[in-house]
Amino acid sequence: MDRLKKTVEISKRFFCFYALLNIAGYKPERLKINPVRTKTLSFLNKNISPDDIEKIKKVINKKGVEKETWFPYRTYILCHGDPPKFTEKSSFWKEKIDNHSAKEFEREIKIFWKKYKINNLWLSVKKYYKNVDKKCALNTTKAINISLKYLKIAENKLSFKEFIVIPNFLEEYNRAVGPKIDKTAYAILGPSEKGFAFPLQRIQHEFLHSIINPLIAEIYKDKIDSKKLSQLREGFVHGIVLKTNKENMKYYANKLKKLQGMNYNIDKIILFLKKLEQSNKDFKGFLEENQKSVL
Repeated sequence: MDRLKKTVEISKRFFCFYALLNIAGYKPERLKINPVRTKTLSFLNKNISPDDIEKIKKVINKKGVEKETWFPYRTYILCHGDPPKFTEKSSFWKEKIDNHSAKEFEREIKIFWKKYKINNLWLSVKKYYKNVDKKCALNTTKAINISLKYLKIAENKLSFKEFIVIPNFLEEYNRAVGPKIDKTAYAILGPSEKGFAFPLQRIQHEFLHSIINPLIAEIYKDKIDSKKLSQLREGFVHGIVLKTNKENMKYYANKLKKLQGMNYNIDKIILFLKKLEQSNKDFKGFLEENQKSVL
């Protein structure tokens, strides 16, 4: 049986990219800024010339960083290796960004890395990433195991072959994204507001999206609109995280109450999941038979 490869990436390439992104104006901080980001921004603001900041902004901030039009550049980084070379590992980025924009971005990030000695900055903060490596790896393994057991899915039946968790202290608190590149699924996680933590539930949430999103798209194709599809995906992911962490009663009660105030049909989904637990079918088979019950 093919086993899923699980990796926690202490990511030099993402540190470089988000340092560039931060100096271009990415500051959607909801809570107070964490020490790694504080140190990084202090270094960048002291050392980068205003002219170079404007050059970076013209490339990466064409329509405003707050509008998140920079997502294609994140895909570009996921398809390339570490600085200084940023060697291409996948051509998937070509589906998201035109060649001219990619060349502009590649030029600016390579200049940024070399001219401002970003490697020295990286080495000064790398210890914070290394400190969460072991706990993050344990949480990743546990999140995967409890999710697959609950969904009744074997590792060799997944549509991806590797799951990579990237701790990202230059992101805002509690923010996470879970893109998929070729046969690799990612969880790119901003820090928790409570210390330098990347809790199991947040890793599990992004891992589940890699499974749930394509299943929901397949089962409900041409049956519901895109908004409802998105709500259903989020509802199922939140519901499964709740059901597999129910021993933490305080977490469960607080999270359930919050979700009941959103448009996720969480009560219907929780009822569906209770019935799934009593069934001998896997998640996909049970949902195919009971798809109307959660709408």
